[in-house]
Amino acid sequence: MEFNEKESETQSLKKSCCKDEIDVLKGQDEIVLKTFDDLDDIQKQVLFAFTYTYFNLYESLPKEITPHKDYSPPLLVKNIQALDETYLI
Repeated sequence: MEFNEKESETQSLKKSCCKDEIDVLKGQDEIVLKTFDDLDDIQKQVLFAFTYTYFNLYESLPKEITPHKDYSPPLLVKNIQALDETYLI
């Protein structure tokens, strides 16, 4: 009996870990958009250099020509590999 009474008292004395409060943060009301003309000359040069190197980094490789693409292999009547095998007895 004593154990249950102590346990119920400690549970009632403990505070809840959760709160019923909501924190609202007020943000920026207007979004400022910059155009290319608003940038400095150095920023324009860096942006141009970055885009130029990025697009040239992923150039496609030239297509290789495979001359035997349209030809099928010959039909084998006999197993040539088995005919050419030699065994040491």
